[in-house]
Amino acid sequence: MQYRVVINQIKALEWGLNSQQAMLFAFVYECPSWCNAITHKGEVFYTLSKSKVVSELPLLTDKPDTVYRMLKALQKKGLVALSSTDSITLVRLTQKAAEWNRNTTDNWVGNKSDEGRKNFRGGSEKSPTNQYTSNPYTNNQDIDTRSIAKKTATDPARVEADPFDELWPCYPKREGSNPKNRARQNFNARLKEGHTVEVMAQGLARYAAFCQAKGQTGTGFVMQAQRFFGTALEFLNDWAVSQAGPSQRENDKDYWDRANNDQSWADDLGI
Repeated sequence: MQYRVVINQIKALEWGLNSQQAMLFAFVYECPSWCNAITHKGEVFYTLSKSKVVSELPLLTDKPDTVYRMLKALQKKGLVALSSTDSITLVRLTQKAAEWNRNTTDNWVGNKSDEGRKNFRGGSEKSPTNQYTSNPYTNNQDIDTRSIAKKTATDPARVEADPFDELWPCYPKREGSNPKNRARQNFNARLKEGHTVEVMAQGLARYAAFCQAKGQTGTGFVMQAQRFFGTALEFLNDWAVSQAGPSQRENDKDYWDRANNDQSWADDLGI
């Protein structure tokens, strides 16, 4: 069970979400950080079973079909795209959804003591708060992490210092947690398995370019680094950016109407 769900009330009201929809969306918004990602019909989706939602959000509902109807409602509001395989539901967050946890420092409310907090959060250009575009590594679309790999391969001092520290600044900035120590452990584990620094650096360059092209840098859409360097070997993916639009089935009204009204048929499809 998930112990805490953080809801952006400002966006929930702006998008016309009720409390149940807001709770579900807050949960779905974090999926990219822990769900398995697959490329389906040219788009990156995340696997999310309805039973998983029920087990993680018992206050929301205890019925998988209710979860499905709420996911459909989120899709109609333009926050998620839904698809499926033969066995499980697939969810993809939209660009509109990226606004969920954007900095809302202009919306502080309260008594006069909040004035200091406003000024502090205004910050300065030298010490920005939540301004992800200040990171020179994530803004540079021409990051050549292969040069880092070559340096670590030819400079013994760098190898002893841990090549992970050379790659870490190049990882796309992520909103929310991104445990560095766990990422380092997984990185070193992959080295022991025989994967080279250069291969992982090249994979990181592809992923950083993918995040920039999709407008995901600095949002919760960026996967945690521990998963990127984990056993799923995400660094070996192509991370190609597809220009393809929604699949015909996703736009097929009859398909979704039947899925909404025939639960057994929907369950068989995993949606």
